[in-house]
Amino acid sequence: MLAIRGSRIAAILMLLMVNWSWSRIPHVSAIGDFDSLYSAIRAANAGGESAITLTEDITLSGPLPVIRGKLTIDGDGHSISGDKQYRIFDVGGGRLTLSNVTLTEGKAPASEDGGAILLRSGGEAIVSDAAFINNEAENGGALYLNYASAAIANSSFADKRTHPIDGDGGAVKAQYSSITIARSSFVANRSGSRGGAIDARDSEINITNSTFHKNRTDYAGGVLSALASDATLTHLTMVSNWARSEFGDAIFRAGGSVKLRNSIIVDSGINEDCVGGLSQILAI
Repeated sequence: MLAIRGSRIAAILMLLMVNWSWSRIPHVSAIGDFDSLYSAIRAANAGGESAITLTEDITLSGPLPVIRGKLTIDGDGHSISGDKQYRIFDVGGGRLTLSNVTLTEGKAPASEDGGAILLRSGGEAIVSDAAFINNEAENGGALYLNYASAAIANSSFADKRTHPIDGDGGAVKAQYSSITIARSSFVANRSGSRGGAIDARDSEINITNSTFHKNRTDYAGGVLSALASDATLTHLTMVSNWARSEFGDAIFRAGGSVKLRNSIIVDSGINEDCVGGLSQILAI
């Protein structure tokens, strides 16, 4: 009798454990409009985690809530547009996972950073198979990190803009942050000051198997401007990038380290390809 009761208790406990583990897996919702996206972010903030799949292209009709929980978005080939009026995502201490989506026409509020995504206060982003097109901000036309981290793969950044005079990071700006980029492309991004494609300050950056084409800056680093940062660049192709001033059509370094490994720099402007010195040049 005791054995039977014990086996029943064990079975009940096992069932409760299975139900508990399933309850921890976020329910995936299908959404296709601004209001549903707004609600999904609020649900993630309230419950800690939410997962959605887009069924339609979405155009923002107002700012979205700051992401403080964990939100996963599978775009299923659809787009989210800021309508040239609104930043798309603001991640403040939360985690945003994006895949199979286009973020376009995001615009940060006046004098603010991160046209498509602002990452701050420990925020995280995990991005794969995404396209960032025609976004703009004071700094970081598509993505701005401040005390944050991001991992990006198989994605593209095109036609990003920063402030025409003193904006940094046409596509990406990282400050006191870490970012990893793999198998991605940066085309026709432009900054008014530093980093036509990427500007890094007091940050760690690792880029592999990626291409940079026709990125422009009016001051320093057509591809990358690295200030007091540690950058490792491996298997990169950098073609026709340009700095208007004399500070690195491809790379500008001031402090920190830049390691360039098995990469190509061709058809740049009339200035030196790299200014500030490289910590390591390695052909593998």
